[in-house]
Amino acid sequence: MTPLPASENLGFRYQPAQAPVLAWLDRRDFARARRAAPGFSLWGDHSEFVAERDALFLGYGYAGLTARRQRVPFEAFCRWVRLTGAPLDIDGLDEFAAHWRWRAEHPGAAVVGRFGAPGDPERNAVNAGDAQCLLIRPEIYVRWRDDYERTRLLSGPDLDDYAAHVVDCCLPSPRRARRPAVNSS
Repeated sequence: MTPLPASENLGFRYQPAQAPVLAWLDRRDFARARRAAPGFSLWGDHSEFVAERDALFLGYGYAGLTARRQRVPFEAFCRWVRLTGAPLDIDGLDEFAAHWRWRAEHPGAAVVGRFGAPGDPERNAVNAGDAQCLLIRPEIYVRWRDDYERTRLLSGPDLDDYAAHVVDCCLPSPRRARRPAVNSS
C-alpha cells in the first residue's frame, strides 16, 4: 500500500504562503500618519521608519522569505480603515499593502466579502476562483447598509457588493479614470 502525500490525507491542497508585503510611505504620507495615528509616532522621523522597514525586509530575507515592498498612499489606507474596520496601525497598513499589491497584479479578479476582524487567519486570502477576500467588521457593514436603506429607493447591497465598493474606493483599478497630466505651457 502506497501512502498518500500529507496534503491528500488532510483533504486540502497545499498552497505556499504568500510572500510578506511591507508597506512603504513617502515622507509626506508618513507625516500625515504620525498626525493621524498614535502608533506611527513611535518613529522619530521618516528615516527611522525607513530603517525599521529595511531591517524587517532584511530579516525576512535571512529567514528565507522573499518579502516585497509596496508603496501605498496614506489617504487610501484611511478610507480602507473606515470601510473595513481594519486597525489604523502598522499591521493594518501592511495588510492594506498586501491587498494593494494583489489587486495591482490581478485587476480584473472578483471580490468576495466576509465578516471578520483583524487577526483572522483568512486575511488577504485568495480562494480557488482567484477572488480577493476582504474581511469586514460586521458593525461597519451593518451601519453602512442601514444608512443605505434609509433612502428607501433601493434595498441594501449584500456583503460582496460592499466589498467591491471598498475595492473601488481604496485600491488600484483599471476602471478608474486617470488624472490628465498638467501641461506647464
